[in-house]
Amino acid sequence: DILKNIVNEMIEYFSGSGLDCANYENHFEISQVKKSLFGMKKKRWSLGISYQDISGVESIPEGEKLSVFVSLTAIPKDVRKNLNAMRVMWLDIEKKERPLFWNELGDEVAHFLRRYGVRFYRVEE
Repeated sequence: DILKNIVNEMIEYFSGSGLDCANYENHFEISQVKKSLFGMKKKRWSLGISYQDISGVESIPEGEKLSVFVSLTAIPKDVRKNLNAMRVMWLDIEKKERPLFWNELGDEVAHFLRRYGVRFYRVEE
C-alpha cells in the first residue's frame, strides 16, 4: 500500500513536470513532447510495477515494451536476465539493486525513490 501511494505521488510529480501519464493497472505509459528545429518529437516510456512476489517472467506486467520495471519484492535471476536481454531497466526494492545500464525514466524513478530512503546498488547480472 505504501508503494502504491509513492507511485501515485511520483506519477502526479511527472504530470506536474509536463509529462503525459496514462495508468493501465500495473503499468504506466509516460510520454514527453519536445519541440525542436525540425518539429515536434515525442518520447514514450512504459513503467511496470509489481507489488507482489514474482514467480517468473509471466509476472511482469504486459503492455508496450517496458522501459522500466519496479518490484517491491526480489526479482529472480531468470527474470533479471530476461529484462536485461530486452534492455528493460529494473529496480529491485527488496534487494536495493539495479542494473549497470540505465534510461531516462529509470533514473528519474530511482531518484524519486531516494526521497523515501531507497538507494540502489548497481549490479552486474
